[in-house]
Amino acid sequence: DADYQRHMLRFVENHDEPRAASVFDRAAHRAALTSVLTLPGVALLHEGEADGRRLRTPVTLGRRAIEATDGELRMFVDRLLAAVSGDLRRGTWKLAPIEGWPDNRSAERLLAWTWEKPGQRHLVVVNPSDARADGMVRLPWADLDGACALVDLLVGARFERDGSQMVH
Repeated sequence: DADYQRHMLRFVENHDEPRAASVFDRAAHRAALTSVLTLPGVALLHEGEADGRRLRTPVTLGRRAIEATDGELRMFVDRLLAAVSGDLRRGTWKLAPIEGWPDNRSAERLLAWTWEKPGQRHLVVVNPSDARADGMVRLPWADLDGACALVDLLVGARFERDGSQMVH
């Protein structure tokens, strides 16, 4: 339920658990961050998480070990935060159904949701698994017909699709 989702507090790591960068592989960490930062509710980033810190420091210690920044993760988080701050989480949120094929059930590994406000629509698709996944996301926008351009806000890639084939 969208109203319930708006009241959620979301985070990938916190002060009393192992650091996410030390537990997740790169792809899983990025999928978790993408989910947390693009779902409804309050999203939190723990101090140092965006830099890929791996050493857990008790909050009562008052100091921490010096660690090298994971520049690749930092750039990813910066792009993700830029997308989120640009109205991505504004408007109406909905889960988007994903369909697969009888001989390829990998779509079951995908998650998708949309955000819509007047004049702006966003689609978020996440693969939290460690394997490739294929699927057809069904969008809730009945007015999609003809050529439809999808722009990946994280890497800038542009995809042209037939809008009528994406409608739920």
